[in-house]
Amino acid sequence: MKYLDLTQYTYTAENLTAHGFQKQSLGYSCQYSLHQGEYLCEIQVVNDELSVFVYETAEHEEFLPFYIKQNQGAFVSEIRAEVDELIARLLKHCFTESEVKQELLSYAKEYFQTMPEYPWEGISHCVLKSAVKKKWYAIFMRIPYQTLGIEHKGSIDIVNVKANPSLITQLIDKQRYFPAYHMNKKYWVTILLDRNTDIEKAKELLRGSYSLVEGK
Repeated sequence: MKYLDLTQYTYTAENLTAHGFQKQSLGYSCQYSLHQGEYLCEIQVVNDELSVFVYETAEHEEFLPFYIKQNQGAFVSEIRAEVDELIARLLKHCFTESEVKQELLSYAKEYFQTMPEYPWEGISHCVLKSAVKKKWYAIFMRIPYQTLGIEHKGSIDIVNVKANPSLITQLIDKQRYFPAYHMNKKYWVTILLDRNTDIEKAKELLRGSYSLVEGK
């Protein structure tokens, strides 16, 4: 079962093999025991996808309730929690998050002399305000993939920027560019931020957004 989209991460063969992954024909895989050895979790990393398979150890048959989203029983939830904890550890030790967000923030600091502000609790959301009028021209957020209609687990960095309505209509493809999340969809657009982001296009849109809010 596809568990996580990895386009917001980078990884190396050395990191994977150091944490128990073995090279396979299409990618890498590893196995971990669950629930005191009664179940087996197989994790596969193939290109930009991380997949999870759960087996009953005794019969080596797939534990089908794990894959059924509607199944929210207490025991299945325990198994899912173990898997989530395992994946969280692997992400921490084997994978590096994309630095696209930081590159755009650094660009804004250099180009516009603006620094991120954090009006909400935590550091996953921040805003950039224009130098003179002090209006928002970019809003960085981390939101669940499913909020954008993408069937991936986990969350992804995005940035909302202002743009002309005609340009927004051209941009939106619901793959890289989306109707603005929590902003006026006529005047704002959401850009997905991961290692496949067209960084130069994102910078161009950032400049355009700044010009619109400052009236330049």
